[in-house]
Amino acid sequence: MDNQQGPTRAVSPVIGTVLMVAIIVVLATVGGAMFLRFDAETDPQPNVVLESNTTDTPAHALVHGGGESIEGERLELKGAVPADDPAGKTLQVDDEITFYPTSEEVTVVWYGDNEESYSLTTVEAEQVVPEPDESCAWVEDETVNGTESITIDNVVVNCDVETEKQVAIQNGGVVIGETFSDQKDLDADEAQVHGDVTVEKVLNLQDGQITGSATSNLEDVKIGNGSVDGSIEAEKVAELTRSSTVGGDMESHTSDTKVLDGSLVEGSVTASATVKVENSTIEGDVYADPSDLDCTNATINGESCGSYTPEDPSNW
Repeated sequence: MDNQQGPTRAVSPVIGTVLMVAIIVVLATVGGAMFLRFDAETDPQPNVVLESNTTDTPAHALVHGGGESIEGERLELKGAVPADDPAGKTLQVDDEITFYPTSEEVTVVWYGDNEESYSLTTVEAEQVVPEPDESCAWVEDETVNGTESITIDNVVVNCDVETEKQVAIQNGGVVIGETFSDQKDLDADEAQVHGDVTVEKVLNLQDGQITGSATSNLEDVKIGNGSVDGSIEAEKVAELTRSSTVGGDMESHTSDTKVLDGSLVEGSVTASATVKVENSTIEGDVYADPSDLDCTNATINGESCGSYTPEDPSNW
């Protein structure tokens, strides 16, 4: 019995020693990792005040309201798309970034050099835009660097769209940015443009929205069952039909201005020829000679057609 138990008792101290060594190695490793972690440098949260200016449109402005300058490439706007890429910019007091929310809550996150991140501010958005499908690279390819026509069919584009030729937006197509045709027109049906639209020839929007202004340098601006949040400026006919709305003023340089079919102009209206208002409302004034105002069943600056006197067009 004694000869059988002796070897077992001799092994026990060896096992205990091995376990102690293993525990010491583990503790040393954990302690070293913790030491390195505590010893690593971390970037503090920047001392900066960021404010958001909201408008009646989906566009928001993130404004540097005070504190230290920050590098744009360190910022991420979660739940939004910026109108201008902040990378390569240094934001200082009063500088701003225009962005469009894609969710009702936008969080501005700052990233340091050592994987730390801080939430600098949160913006609550009343209006949002859909998530983009395409960017500026797609626009450049479709327009061949701005030399050919482009059709935005049921696609959301996060970029200014500018080309020499025609811009067509249809079937729920969206442009998050400004839109230009340097030689041709805009043909939009069931479309949204979140920005100004400027074309050389006819600007035609049916069943859609422009959140900026609408301008035709040489031809007509025609809006049917649509809205323009800014102003309308046409070289020739400026026309609203089918309960359309304009948030600003409306002007024709060389022809008629027409506000028809239950439409609304929140600003004032003028034309070099006839101003025709029918079954509609102009909340501002009409600047025209009395003989050039054709008014039927309408309200202008709170007055009916029979009692309203137009303003002197020279005061426009």
